Amino acid sequence: MSHESQTSATSQQSGVGPFRRATPQDALALATATHLAGRRVDMGTLASELSVARATLYRWFGSREQLLEQVLLGRIETFIAQAREESHGSGDERLLDTIRRIVQASARAAPVRLFIEREPTLALRILASEHGEVHRYLVEESLRDLAGTRTPAQVRALRARVDATLQLVTALLWVSVAIGEEPPAERIESLVAELLDDGAAGRRRRG
Repeated sequence: MSHESQTSATSQQSGVGPFRRATPQDALALATATHLAGRRVDMGTLASELSVARATLYRWFGSREQLLEQVLLGRIETFIAQAREESHGSGDERLLDTIRRIVQASARAAPVRLFIEREPTLALRILASEHGEVHRYLVEESLRDLAGTRTPAQVRALRARVDATLQLVTALLWVSVAIGEEPPAERIESLVAELLDDGAAGRRRRG
């Protein structure tokens, strides 16, 4: 397929027609489609395909990095929602199952792997930074799972430990991909299991 054909097909996925002004949602949809197609998300190209100025994209998203962060955040939100639907467990069991699914999915996540290969520093900053939206989302969703078997006070007491564990888990996962190795699935699972075991032990002591 030619570049022109790819551009036309990707633009159509954003839902922008010749008589409608593009919106931030259109830009995010087009950036997501571009990412999923394995192409580099370029602000100039997006602006051209959407018929808006580059300055408009920067006004909407702040920076290319922030746009890409929204793309990847949207993907992980969709993945977590699907994992919840497919999971038969709850609480600790659901959290462990979700982490296991994320590790397994990383082997098939060609768009993310291409992104890491092309721009490792940027990709790892988005995927693994403790200050990023992806990390914060994973922490909140993990605490939500833990709340299924714990009191609010017990969940609050685990927040710092969950934050640190997930930072280590995502680093192990994506740095492994960045250096051309497969993620250490057993090591990652054991870290989460240790977190859950310690949390359960603390719950029993307080009980």
